Amino acid sequence: MKKNVKSDWDFARQFDAEAQTMAWRKLAPILMRVMETTAYRDLCQAADFRLEVGRKCDVATRIRRRDITYRDLTVRSRRESGVETEIHKLQMVDFYYYGWQHWNQDIIGDWMLIDVQNLLKEERLLQTAREISNGDGTWFKAISYSALVASDYQLVVAASLKGQRANCVQCRLTADYYLPDGRCQRCAMIDDDAADKERWDGVQLAPQPEITRIEEGPYKGFFIADSKPDPARATEFLRRAKEWKRRG
Repeated sequence: MKKNVKSDWDFARQFDAEAQTMAWRKLAPILMRVMETTAYRDLCQAADFRLEVGRKCDVATRIRRRDITYRDLTVRSRRESGVETEIHKLQMVDFYYYGWQHWNQDIIGDWMLIDVQNLLKEERLLQTAREISNGDGTWFKAISYSALVASDYQLVVAASLKGQRANCVQCRLTADYYLPDGRCQRCAMIDDDAADKERWDGVQLAPQPEITRIEEGPYKGFFIADSKPDPARATEFLRRAKEWKRRG
């Protein structure tokens, strides 16, 4: 496995449990039905309700890093080599859990759960989506969240996104993702860096060790680094050095 591929793999794996739990909560009402039982089953067989489990389904997941500010669905569409890409592999799954790392915590922040089979039926959306080059011989298509929501095919099963763009209250630029206080993610990260710098300004650091040079004996020319310089300690070190040399 290539180094960058392994890095992406390890990054995504840390969110597996969280993604599985969220996908299960949102898909359970779709894949299962709760039905009341008959009076006979209630009185004679102790069953109060029946849980009918539907078909099996496969779910793909993808978690983007926190520096990705766009809230859209990106799918790798083709390779220069002609090898099949993500857009072909997605035909084998039923749902796509697509999320983004939280802007300042190692958890999932925003997410959306997409019905892949309905997405593949929405040919117009896939065909008209802008294809963008990654600069490495691969291309991807980006579909905005608002376009997914507007589709008649009910592509979004569930999501935490609001489905709208907004102007950041700080930089005034239009952002695809903004925090509850109205700042875009980029401004929030810049503010965090500034806060860290301010937090460390004026902090009294530990004293740097002072250097004592040995002027005589077998270790003449050597130095002793000590944060609390003490001539007596240097003398004791010199005495022990002589003793070690004497013993051979």
